[in-house]
Amino acid sequence: MLYPLFAMVVLTFLVMFWTLFTRVQAVRQGKISIGYFRLMQGDAPTEVVKASRHFSNLFELPVLFYIVCLLSHIKNAEDDWQIGLAWVYVLCRCLQAIVHLGYNDVKHRLAAFALGNVVLLILWLRVMVQL
Repeated sequence: MLYPLFAMVVLTFLVMFWTLFTRVQAVRQGKISIGYFRLMQGDAPTEVVKASRHFSNLFELPVLFYIVCLLSHIKNAEDDWQIGLAWVYVLCRCLQAIVHLGYNDVKHRLAAFALGNVVLLILWLRVMVQL
């Protein structure tokens, strides 16, 4: 369960760097004032908003993923199914990031998001049953 957890951490850092890149580019290109970032108020370019929102999103439901991974590991509740489901969750979050930060088709993004959340729920249910 630790390797999928580490993969989510890597995804989070990649999105963080992408967010920083989009912000710096927007300021350099004069699309936004650096003052915008004092309170994050006003209009910002779409790319900056998408990256910022996605980065914030990685600290919402994925927190439950981190907990279930650690709980599974600590309580010896990890098996091939649990590990496989954890990787499916990570894959869904990667797909969601690619769609959201790329071409941003809402239906495709929702599909990855929904599937990931169903997998996360199953991970939790399996841990609760095993404990």
